[in-house]
Amino acid sequence: MMKQQRTNVILRSTMRWMLVCIGFGTLLVASSTLNATELPEETISVKTTTSTPREKLSYNLAQLTQSSPQLQSTQQQIEYVGLADEGPGSIVQNAQGEILTYIRLNNLSRSNVHALAQSGVRITHVDREYGIITAYINPQNVLSVASVNAVQNIQEVLQPISMGSIDRAPSTTNTQPQSTYCVPGIISEGDTQLRASAARNNFEVDGSGVTVGVLSDTFDESGMHLISADDDIESGDLPGPGNPCNRTTPVNVIAEGETAGSVDEGRAMLQIVHDLAPGAELAFATAYGGVFEFADNIRNLQQSANADVIVDDIVYHVEPFFQAGPVDVAIRNVVDDGAAYFTAVGNLHLEDQQGNPVGSYEADAYRPMPCPTVTGDSGSTQPGQDCHDFDPGPGTDSRLHFKLGNSGQLKFVFQWAEPWFGVETDLDITIVDQDNNVLRESRNVNIGRSGTQFPYESLFYAKEPKDVYLIISRAAGSGTPRLKYILLQSYALEEVEYSATHDGDTFGPTVFGHLGAKSAVSVGAVPYNDSETPEDFSSHGDPTVYFGPVEGRTPAAILTTPETRQKPDLVASNNTQNTFFVNTGNGYRFEGTSAAAPHAAAIAALMKEQAMEDAVSLSPQTIASIMKEHADALENGSRQSSGAGLVNALQAVGVVQQNEATPTNTPAPDTPTPTAAPGTPTSTTTPAPGTPTPTAVPGEPTFTAVPGTPTPTIDTSITPTPTPSPTSPGNLPPIDQNTVYLPLLVR
Repeated sequence: MMKQQRTNVILRSTMRWMLVCIGFGTLLVASSTLNATELPEETISVKTTTSTPREKLSYNLAQLTQSSPQLQSTQQQIEYVGLADEGPGSIVQNAQGEILTYIRLNNLSRSNVHALAQSGVRITHVDREYGIITAYINPQNVLSVASVNAVQNIQEVLQPISMGSIDRAPSTTNTQPQSTYCVPGIISEGDTQLRASAARNNFEVDGSGVTVGVLSDTFDESGMHLISADDDIESGDLPGPGNPCNRTTPVNVIAEGETAGSVDEGRAMLQIVHDLAPGAELAFATAYGGVFEFADNIRNLQQSANADVIVDDIVYHVEPFFQAGPVDVAIRNVVDDGAAYFTAVGNLHLEDQQGNPVGSYEADAYRPMPCPTVTGDSGSTQPGQDCHDFDPGPGTDSRLHFKLGNSGQLKFVFQWAEPWFGVETDLDITIVDQDNNVLRESRNVNIGRSGTQFPYESLFYAKEPKDVYLIISRAAGSGTPRLKYILLQSYALEEVEYSATHDGDTFGPTVFGHLGAKSAVSVGAVPYNDSETPEDFSSHGDPTVYFGPVEGRTPAAILTTPETRQKPDLVASNNTQNTFFVNTGNGYRFEGTSAAAPHAAAIAALMKEQAMEDAVSLSPQTIASIMKEHADALENGSRQSSGAGLVNALQAVGVVQQNEATPTNTPAPDTPTPTAAPGTPTSTTTPAPGTPTPTAVPGEPTFTAVPGTPTPTIDTSITPTPTPSPTSPGNLPPIDQNTVYLPLLVR
């Protein structure tokens, strides 16, 4: 915790420094020889043309580079820019006080990248497909970097959201599952609840021959814990040299995160996988280097670590609501190449005191009306050329009322339905009090070559008064796109206007970004000691996409028919035991959909091993289909809250075992196999005569397929589509290996 406190001090001090400094810092010249390939400059929708360095900055960066003598305290400075001072939604920094940014260039030519390096950036990732460099910038050098001619826009990276939780009341039951396998460590109760121990014993599988990759914050980097990864190996809770069960292959860490105040949530996830699939090899990569590095690390887990199953628990604020973003595209790549992908669906479901879902608001169009006059630092003004009408009926209302209790907080991510790199409407959000005094605002320039080209704003509010109002305004453009906000964090939210009688507008669904990816299995949470009730925080679906995926810098076309994804797909155990994360007074317990997702991923590893033993191909789509068709429905759940139901490992592995084993290397000559749509069974098969039924362990029933449910066929004809390797960035400035991020406090 001392490390965490020191990081908060660094952040507050740096923000004070940024607000009083306008001058340029000393230029840092990279020593590397640059050999980047010239790329053509791609067309971006232009509504306005700006050229000054400050106009290339996001709203928050522009605010942070200006002196503001009216602001006397650090807290006032932080509030002035509308950002959280720590946790998700705060600016990502390293130990040197540099801030992590996305820098969009008009092209990544050798001369342009060289000029960027000379301006004082420390490059951590280059994405040629999107023309974006992720880099650390000294706060004093922000305007210097923006002065580089090739730079089109710079915006801050906000700390992403992790789907674990540390602030909920722990369960009181403390049980230990039984197993005939060597399990000397602390075992997740999900091993029994999801019937993984029964599947291991019935079918003699433990994940051997399968590699499971995990993406989260860090693996073994946190200074907060008494228990290290070496201790986990010694106790049998992780594999590695000295493991008492002779599981000696250590976790393959291909990209560690180096975050101050981090909690090693990735290690907690890996413990769960090891509990349920102790024979599987494990790999880890950080998801904390920005959205583009996250996407590449997904591919790296498959290509460098040979991961057969991949799971994550991270989502970035900027991930698009209305189209598949870079992380979704990476997920599609690895799934097309044969890896099953699981993601935590999120802990964002929210209800008011009357039980109305209020975690999001969505209108099918921006409804323009006159704006109210608001009072800010520069006096009375209009927030935009017009404002959104929140009243869905014949009346008009330019403000949406929120009633907060004591210590109320709101954290908004607001987006509208225009594609990345094709944004033509500039919308802003403002929080005001009863008298229209501006409390917070987010006013990025989103359009034009110097705009963000992301239809996105983010805002944090934590202050009196308790009655506040949201205004959505249009700064430029003439479009009236669909719009939506999601509350990524809220405390003491008692009431949201119109949520009980929304009359066409939608309140509630909180699945967004790759959490609703078409190729991923999205996993919600149930308590480990209640198999009939989803957790009240587990996010509800369903997201709808209206544009094609973000691929390159050409705006995606609108879909002929919008595509709604039914999420979550499944639910699995959470609040389960581990060795270090987090001390609840009832042992260390890991809560949230971050814990649920690796439980499901581990069961996929058991299924993969069974398929390998039977010499049959098991596609990611078939894994998902089997899991969903043989899940246990929740008595107190719904499809929006719990998908198909609770994962049942005994049923899932049993379906794989009972299919006829068709050797993958000896297909019948000249006999074509029909290709099924993803997740659609091609036929139903029965075990060959004389096939023995595995003997159940005491207290566990022998596998029986769910009555009336067709058994999916294992598709032996699927030929994975190879994933193209990421383009080499050439000899770019050295990647900074000594970065420290903000503490991960709010999950």
